[in-house]
Amino acid sequence: MRLADLYYDAVVWTCYLENFPDPERFLSIYGLSGRDRLSFDCLGKFFPSDEFYAREGCSSDRRAIYDLRLSKKHFLLPWIYRPIGAMDTIHGKRVICPSEELFTLLDDKVETKRLFKRLGLPTPEQTVPRKDARVVEKPVRSSAGGLGIQLTCNSAREGFLQEEYIEGCQSFGLHFFVYDEVEFICADEMLYHGENDQRFIFSAQVNVGKDALPQTLLDDCFKCIDYLRGMGYRGFSNIDVLSGERGHYLLEINPRGGAFLPAFFAATSAGWTDFITRVRQGGTEKDELVLLDLGTSKKVVKKLS
Repeated sequence: MRLADLYYDAVVWTCYLENFPDPERFLSIYGLSGRDRLSFDCLGKFFPSDEFYAREGCSSDRRAIYDLRLSKKHFLLPWIYRPIGAMDTIHGKRVICPSEELFTLLDDKVETKRLFKRLGLPTPEQTVPRKDARVVEKPVRSSAGGLGIQLTCNSAREGFLQEEYIEGCQSFGLHFFVYDEVEFICADEMLYHGENDQRFIFSAQVNVGKDALPQTLLDDCFKCIDYLRGMGYRGFSNIDVLSGERGHYLLEINPRGGAFLPAFFAATSAGWTDFITRVRQGGTEKDELVLLDLGTSKKVVKKLS
């Protein structure tokens, strides 16, 4: 079964905490209102997201999960979801996502680096700071949006690992869907700010075509994801990588859909091939779509050409 084959039988669902439940009890929009609404009927032409459920946290969690029973579809295809148990279901619908065991394994960056090494894939070496030398420090477990990643000359804090700092590289996220085979969905270049104070916070992502990526990089990513498929991995996955003149390096595997996926689905369904997604304050411009309404800060997709 390929991603496109799930169109009529899967509810595409996200657990982003920033989303707000629709008062009509199911979401057909990305948190938009008034003239800025983007209907999921449009997105359905490209991707099976004609049904979309979300939760904002606390008491709304129960309501949003309860709303899933309204759908007559048989599968749930979440962007972000931590499974519980080997065959997790919600209201009788099978969740297509990595198992609890694989999620826990890949959520640990140290274990993921060991996996890369077993497969012979290039990854920055774990290290400790040397005199006047900077290393990258990152949380061992999830650090969404780059939170917690920084350059340092100090010893690692508890719960963090350190790896060599490789300069002159672009940072990419490669997104895949795994079921009977491994499908490449899209890629983005991750742009960050805060380097002057040694912090890496990814503030935007720019769409990158498959042809713009080195073939050796794609081959290594497919090798890695196909290995996970053999272990039973199913659902969305994305790999963060560095790529430069000296080669490429695999950094981590996120056992979920990346934050760039909603932007890719929305922009592609609108016919855009060159676009950027980012969080900023204020309203929207005519060449922008709002994906997640975060209040004063909005996640938008902007057409670049």
